[in-house]
Amino acid sequence: MKMILMYLVLLGFASFTVSASPVKAAHGSLEFFLTESKNERVYDRHFYNFGNVSQYGTRSISYKISNTGESALNFERATISGMGYSASHSCKNGLEPKKKCSVTITFAPLLEGWFVGRFILDFKENSSILIDLSANSTRL
Repeated sequence: MKMILMYLVLLGFASFTVSASPVKAAHGSLEFFLTESKNERVYDRHFYNFGNVSQYGTRSISYKISNTGESALNFERATISGMGYSASHSCKNGLEPKKKCSVTITFAPLLEGWFVGRFILDFKENSSILIDLSANSTRL
């Protein structure tokens, strides 16, 4: 069994909800666990709301991801979708047991309105982290 431990580090004000996984919250961090699947891809689904962000402003969230399993996790791909959203990560070399990588997701709106997006981090072992994103851009 392979597991990923994901620590959520909040940068600025933000709200979040988590579903469909065993979760323990403690002191501003969340633990997310992924399990390897031999047959079909398993998504560990989450939701993050950036809240109200000023037009032309920026708000980011960073995640620390640790491999708590007994064998390496091999990076497959990372994707981000949605207007105003961008992401960077250090997971391209995969994750050896007890090693960490980081992911930063940024919302920087150029227009006013409600925005949705999605970030997916896939590993070749049929495990993925999926984060649905939302934010409201307000006039300066």
